[in-house]
Amino acid sequence: MTRLAVVALPRWHDHAHGAAVEALRRRHDPLASYVPAHVTLVFPVAVDDESEVTGAAEATAGATAPIDLRFTAIVPFADPLSGDTYAFLEPEDGAAVSALHARLHAGSLARFRRPDIPYRPHVTVGRVAGGAPLPADALAGPCPCPATLDRLTVLRLADAAAVPIASHPLTGT
Repeated sequence: MTRLAVVALPRWHDHAHGAAVEALRRRHDPLASYVPAHVTLVFPVAVDDESEVTGAAEATAGATAPIDLRFTAIVPFADPLSGDTYAFLEPEDGAAVSALHARLHAGSLARFRRPDIPYRPHVTVGRVAGGAPLPADALAGPCPCPATLDRLTVLRLADAAAVPIASHPLTGT
């Protein structure tokens, strides 16, 4: 089985914002060297056939317009499943991202939707194991950060890296 995820890599309107977000992630997010800043749309799933996920991503991307966002706050999130505390860079209005998440989980990917976990559009910028509090500077970021989500990227998750295996531009209207 292969583990895959579908993400959108923000295209930051100001290069300095993207650099600041990545610098914050390098200090506080253990996955910063594994994968760049991203909004997860389909959380890691195990599949026998990669085309199931890549096909759903391609079809959804073709029916979805690019999404302009304004990331305005870094907020703590206590994950009830892992017990870890996260720092989430959240958009001012994530409704379009939530709708994209829902569209990806329609059809063949419906079985991967987790109705027990409410979806929150975000970029993870920090994580502390075991529920320890986040360092104060993990919650102080370069906000507001305007960005555009303009493509869906399918990642193959391996031990050493998240490897992009497909990328589909958002071309819908």
